[in-house]
Amino acid sequence: MHHIARPQSHVAVIDRALHIVLAEDDHHLRGLLAKALHADGHMVEELADGGQLLEHLATLIMDRREHEVDLIISEQELPRIPGLLVLDGLRAHGRPVPFVLMTGNSSVQGRAAALGAAILDRPLNLDAIREAIRRAVSVVVPLRAAVPTPANDVHVRVGSVPASASSLRTSAPEADGTRKDQP
Repeated sequence: MHHIARPQSHVAVIDRALHIVLAEDDHHLRGLLAKALHADGHMVEELADGGQLLEHLATLIMDRREHEVDLIISEQELPRIPGLLVLDGLRAHGRPVPFVLMTGNSSVQGRAAALGAAILDRPLNLDAIREAIRRAVSVVVPLRAAVPTPANDVHVRVGSVPASASSLRTSAPEADGTRKDQP
């Protein structure tokens, strides 16, 4: 293991290089973040939307290589699938990979924090990014995701079909044959 030096002593030190999956749709911001993370010694895989992120994670899980990812950094407002929905899906399926969600939405921040994510809000700077990474890799992640209520459900379009986090879940039928997640 090697130590990654930090110029300011108040900034948390990550004592090893991380394999980071970075999902950000803004090409310039993604490039700047990746460059800063590379400069800190981390390996970075860059993805441009939530669909790519989900597909990449599914491939790693199916190939039993999910342990190779040390951290996911994702923008909330990704095209196709929002970052919170990816995080919720990971937690609902018992995947405790450290996660940093970039969002300024306080409601989304609260839900992401409840799922064990570190929050990265604007303005972005290197100290804030490093601190969010430190928090993400040091947190004990809850493995059971909270089921969204209709008032706080995350909505997304899967292909041409609208969906939400709650509609993507399945539940066991009740004794009368209905499901709890159905009206």
